Amino acid sequence: MKNAAQKTKKTKPATKKNRGAKASLQMESLEIRDLLVGNALDFVDNLSVTTPGPPAIMTLDFEPTSGPGIFGIRIEGKSGDFDPSSPFMYHKDTPTTHITPLKTVENVGGTTDSLIIFEAGPADLTIEVGGTGSGDFLASLFVVGDDDGDGVVTEDEKMKMVAAELQGRGAGNFNTAEYFRLVYGINFNEDQYDANGDADGNGKIDAYELGYVTTNTGGPAIDVDLIGDNNPPAVDVAVTIDTGLSITDNITNLPTTTSDSAIEGTITDFSKITSAVVTLDGNASYDFIAPASKIDSLDVFDSKIEFSFSLDDLFALNGNVSVVDGNSHTLTFVMVDELTNTNSPGIDFNFTFDKSAPATPGAPDLDAGSDAGISDTDNITNVLLPLFTSSGHEVGSKVEFFSDLVGPNSSLGTDIADASGNVSVTPTTQLAEGPINITVQETDIAGNVSSKSSNLVITTDFLNSQIRQSKQQRSVD
Repeated sequence: MKNAAQKTKKTKPATKKNRGAKASLQMESLEIRDLLVGNALDFVDNLSVTTPGPPAIMTLDFEPTSGPGIFGIRIEGKSGDFDPSSPFMYHKDTPTTHITPLKTVENVGGTTDSLIIFEAGPADLTIEVGGTGSGDFLASLFVVGDDDGDGVVTEDEKMKMVAAELQGRGAGNFNTAEYFRLVYGINFNEDQYDANGDADGNGKIDAYELGYVTTNTGGPAIDVDLIGDNNPPAVDVAVTIDTGLSITDNITNLPTTTSDSAIEGTITDFSKITSAVVTLDGNASYDFIAPASKIDSLDVFDSKIEFSFSLDDLFALNGNVSVVDGNSHTLTFVMVDELTNTNSPGIDFNFTFDKSAPATPGAPDLDAGSDAGISDTDNITNVLLPLFTSSGHEVGSKVEFFSDLVGPNSSLGTDIADASGNVSVTPTTQLAEGPINITVQETDIAGNVSSKSSNLVITTDFLNSQIRQSKQQRSVD
């Protein structure tokens, strides 16, 4: 059975890179952006703050090709009585390097929202969100002056903000309007205000905000991820080949060689995984991030770890004691990500390697209720579909009944051994006349197969029984 922790991921509005695939999402997010900014570059809506308690943690990750920029983050409480304060930011890799905001605003536009304007890139940032009260919040990221949320501030976008700044202070005349119309296609007689250029949320574009827009104009495309992750890393693990009655119970008799992959899995997280340790049966442990030895396969990435253990690896991890013993063993995974989300005390994965065949079962029996005639123990019967039983099997194993009617492997049916190790089968087709050899064979839950049992010899006598019944009926008549 595979183990996986659930994770909630943020959703993103459409950008130039994903607009085709997520156009419907952009339409669904109109209300969010109306409340926050004109067109968010990214947002996170799966975090919450509980007071008293630690702040919620987000990260702002820059892609290697991304340019720097002047950004804004607006925090809006969405539930409870959470009243956000301005976020606290620092470099992810050097937490002592703090980011000094260019502008902070509390209670934006008469709301309880907080807004922070800052310059960043290319170093990734950690962002702490706190405040008073408790509840969920929505964090929206925008590039100041980027009115379409594509990470680029064009000359046209800047000039739209210039027009808005002029309008905001009541400047401009007919010649101004003609200039904007002829050169940039901007209708100066219409309101050009855009929330993405309004760094303090006061409803107009001011001169200092136009300076932020100018700084962002014409630079390299900004490609960032605002990540809100409140879930620990998850592990998905299973035996490599699951044999036996179930292909998901992680009870198996493979691999055949000790150097082949026996257990494989993947550890994933929305953020960077900083620690991942697995312990076998609560004793020896293995560190995926800083391995002390090689295992069958190990690939470590920032937010994903792929691994596989061979039986040799498990032998070493178990103190040079084989785990191929038919007993249940447990791997416990304890993982932490860069936002300190952890699944401690761990996720348990139970497995069993069993290569021992079940003992040869004893001969089956004809149930007394199906042993018709003078004796119910002589194995002579005229029952067309008799009941056969067998006992002493491993609990949960599959037992198949055979007859030699057509050949030595003519199956009469199968049954699963109950808690007492008992099974029974009634054939679905009538047995033939005469002596018949009945045997059973057991397959345990790992897929190991026993030898066939010794024979139960029964005699079916349908014809003479019918003649006797006919004579008895005529005598009665």
